[in-house]
Amino acid sequence: QLPQFYVIINCNCSTRVVDCGVADLGIARKLDPSARITGHLKALDAVFSRWRPDALVYSRSGGLSRRVTGLQRFFEALQDWADGHGLPITTYAAAEVRTAVAGKPNASREALAYAVMQHFRLIGENLAAAEWEAMAVGCHHLQRSPEEQEHPRSGC
Repeated sequence: QLPQFYVIINCNCSTRVVDCGVADLGIARKLDPSARITGHLKALDAVFSRWRPDALVYSRSGGLSRRVTGLQRFFEALQDWADGHGLPITTYAAAEVRTAVAGKPNASREALAYAVMQHFRLIGENLAAAEWEAMAVGCHHLQRSPEEQEHPRSGC
């Protein structure tokens, strides 16, 4: 499954979540990978035009033991999209994000969500698990030193 949740985090005045939600693809899940990739990039264009982010950051699953052609094509298209918008792209392993945010590489979705709620002072908010996971990626990225952020890990 291709990622579809986004989180915009404002770091200028205070670290706070400005917006999060689903990048609406407006397409059926059963379409071929090329159509889905195009849909994702169009959704990212809408997010980009509204918020003008400074970076693109996401996590990747470590559970894939072989190359998945659709995902590989998506990651390549995502890199091209980021390059075309002048954005650095950084990827993190899901276990790295879970360890940094919740303290354990195999933290449950609930534990990760609670850690993010505490960090951003969002206790009681009702969001989808994937939205909390997207926020965890942003949280982890923001906790890294500026020197570490200057040398993004790109690719998959």
